[in-house]
Amino acid sequence: TFVKKAADVNADTEINVADLTGVATIILYGSFNPTSNAKGFAAVEPSVLSVRNQMVKAGTEFTIDVNINGKYAFSGYQFDMNLPEGISVKTIDNRNTDFFASGITGENTMRVLSASTKGECFEGTESCVARITLIADENIETGDYAIDMNNIIISSNGNSQTLNDTKFVVHVGETTGITNINAEGEFAIYDMTGKMVKKATSLDGLKKGVYVVNGHKVIK
Repeated sequence: TFVKKAADVNADTEINVADLTGVATIILYGSFNPTSNAKGFAAVEPSVLSVRNQMVKAGTEFTIDVNINGKYAFSGYQFDMNLPEGISVKTIDNRNTDFFASGITGENTMRVLSASTKGECFEGTESCVARITLIADENIETGDYAIDMNNIIISSNGNSQTLNDTKFVVHVGETTGITNINAEGEFAIYDMTGKMVKKATSLDGLKKGVYVVNGHKVIK
């Protein structure tokens, strides 16, 4: 029988990635001290998980980067991603750790769990922790689909910080192609957050993605 109380190694009444990082410490060093390697997690200055909004066509694949940034280093993380009908997961590329798992925990909800079994920490600066390829169903209707991200936790040696829920929007519809750019000389190129990437005469040299040129969205 699974002894649920025994799984709660840091005694916070929750079983999550914090306990996983605590067990790793026990296995490696023979004991668990939740303050010995604390990274100063504090609710007054929480880290943030973010995903950029996407613009896609029905029946296509698209990739999102899941970023976590903040001042605190961490060795494990978990989050839930609630998928709207018509959008599904194809693959997940874990970016940093040697342990990774994902599974469906409820209706259209995918949980991602990842941690370093060696206790190694990510830097506290912005980092892509997972790259997920999603698929927009070919029969999905045109419109905006919000994807909620919640139950977000980062952890190190049994210590944890719960991050605020967030969401990103997938716009399904027709997008303007690169060939429709109509401008003479250099033009300003913006990313989907409104930040100017550079001024140029073409999109050559840019990463694949969606940009804004002359008020129109274009795909590279």
